[in-house]
Amino acid sequence: MRHAIDSRELAPTIDADEVAASVLTSLRGCAYQWLLDPEEFPFESALTAERRAMQQRLHPFLLHSSPTTGSREA
Repeated sequence: MRHAIDSRELAPTIDADEVAASVLTSLRGCAYQWLLDPEEFPFESALTAERRAMQQRLHPFLLHSSPTTGSREA
């Protein structure tokens, strides 16, 4: 997050600590669900869904296209 802000890929108005905490919480939740039921929990699709949700959350803060944050849509 901080690298993307420093390199002007993300607007400095984003709360990097809040987003980082959200990502960490989501990843921990996925890992915990997988530990509880590894046979039934769709780990890969859960991570894909989390990635999409994060891209949507970051989209308003994107300043230009970047491999770090994903592509900027029109």
